[in-house]
Amino acid sequence: MHGLEEVHYLANQMDYATSLDLKSAFHHIAVSTRSMLYLTFNFNNNNYAYKAMPFGTKHSPIFFAEAIESIFRQIRIHSEIKILNYCDDILLIYQDKQTLRTQTMEIMKTLEQFGWTISADNCETQPKQIKTFLGWIWNMREMNIRMSEERKSKMIQVLKDWCNTIYKSKSVKIRQLTTLIGRLNFLRPQIKEASLYLIELDKAKTQALKIGS
Repeated sequence: MHGLEEVHYLANQMDYATSLDLKSAFHHIAVSTRSMLYLTFNFNNNNYAYKAMPFGTKHSPIFFAEAIESIFRQIRIHSEIKILNYCDDILLIYQDKQTLRTQTMEIMKTLEQFGWTISADNCETQPKQIKTFLGWIWNMREMNIRMSEERKSKMIQVLKDWCNTIYKSKSVKIRQLTTLIGRLNFLRPQIKEASLYLIELDKAKTQALKIGS
């Protein structure tokens, strides 16, 4: 799977990008009979087992990545398009606009031939140089990146919730705090209030370490 670092590494200035979205992607992979025992649930006093891979289990992303990557390997043999995916979100990059448009449609057909369902409403098949992917807005003309307003709002809400938890003296896990602080340091240029939240989170981390020791 690919994320922000891979997009930054593979995209060149003045490239174009399109995006595809797989519908119910994890459900395309069948669960073996032996594994069904571990994927059971009860509803209205009836027991059920997943026949297709559900989203949210520990190993689901690994199995999904292996399945989809085997198809992308075959596509790359016959195409110069750069393909990046993060779960069911797929980004296609190329320097020629018309070639990318044509190849995007061909890749869609190939995925469908292998049994994958494309979520047409969430696809952008027209090549663009300013593209939203994984909650970030990529500008391939100027080669810069900024956080989408939706992602920024969600991140600020998470920070507010954490600070409220700290102020109410509820239990806080050091590992979770450390992860959040790391993410916030990375996102600081995108969120003006980040420095203020970092001060509070660092205080909470220091206090938690003192209590733990």
